[in-house]
Amino acid sequence: MHLNALSDILTLDLKVDLLKKLTGAKKHAAEMQEYLVFGMSKGSVYIVNTQKIDRIYARVTVTRAAVTAITYIEKSRLFASTCEESKLSIWSLDAGRDGNQREKRLTTLYQVKL
Repeated sequence: MHLNALSDILTLDLKVDLLKKLTGAKKHAAEMQEYLVFGMSKGSVYIVNTQKIDRIYARVTVTRAAVTAITYIEKSRLFASTCEESKLSIWSLDAGRDGNQREKRLTTLYQVKL
């Protein structure tokens, strides 16, 4: 199911409940994980800011193969992902050209075949 279709189906109450379950309801807002990341079958990644769960923060393609695992490394503000081609990628998202906050630019910092 496409993430936009999923977003249309979920009511606001369900989105809030899902967010609480995914981030831990007991955590203070400042302690909450910043991003929720979904790896897709065609190598794309959807990133949702947990403070704005009803909007997609970014949609980028990190590989040509299906993403098998992905994590956000909060302290360094980096993402690490693996794919079906057995590649490990370390990457970041930055503001787009001229500091445009709406446009996101993917920067691959490290990629290795496992």
